[in-house]
Amino acid sequence: MHRIAGAAIPMILVSMNLVIQAQSMKVDNTFAARVWANRTIWQKHVEWLLNEQMSCSGADPKNDQSPCNRFVGRALERVYGINDFTVSGDYLDANAISTYLLTHTPPWRELGRAGDQTVLQTAQQYANEGRPVLAVRPDTPHGHVALVLPGKLKQSSTWTMSVPNSASFTLDAPTNEKHTYVGGPLSRAFSNSKKEDVKIYVRF
Repeated sequence: MHRIAGAAIPMILVSMNLVIQAQSMKVDNTFAARVWANRTIWQKHVEWLLNEQMSCSGADPKNDQSPCNRFVGRALERVYGINDFTVSGDYLDANAISTYLLTHTPPWRELGRAGDQTVLQTAQQYANEGRPVLAVRPDTPHGHVALVLPGKLKQSSTWTMSVPNSASFTLDAPTNEKHTYVGGPLSRAFSNSKKEDVKIYVRF
């Protein structure tokens, strides 16, 4: 058991749940797809994500170099072999990622806003195919980026929509397990009032 913000996190159960999701997916023949489909490798990535979550919980929210702020860049580099958000050996923060995505199309493509059900369905489909999918909302002083994970759409009572599976590491609330998590609905990462400001991107 791991504890985050005083709550027990059964890592093995979480890992097995995500492995089962991965095994049920129809994925294309890419490196990322093979990572999601391979039980041993995928389990290692789940454990790494959970370790990042624990590191985030103990980080200083004011430290821009904390794992919370650098999680997306590190996750894309580790899981997908993509270093788009790496600059001079460091990682872009959420606002810088938002700017990068606006100016690098292709390979990134905007799918639309998170308030659109069709966009959310498409985002989950691409994630299940092994493609990197991000949900991005810039803000002052810190924006936020969530990673859409392979899985299934789940009905959100707050968004009143079916939302994709995701991982979120929140810089301003690293000990809040509601917003800092691995394998939860995207609606946990962004409030209902902010979903229309959230853009969804996929990388081809």
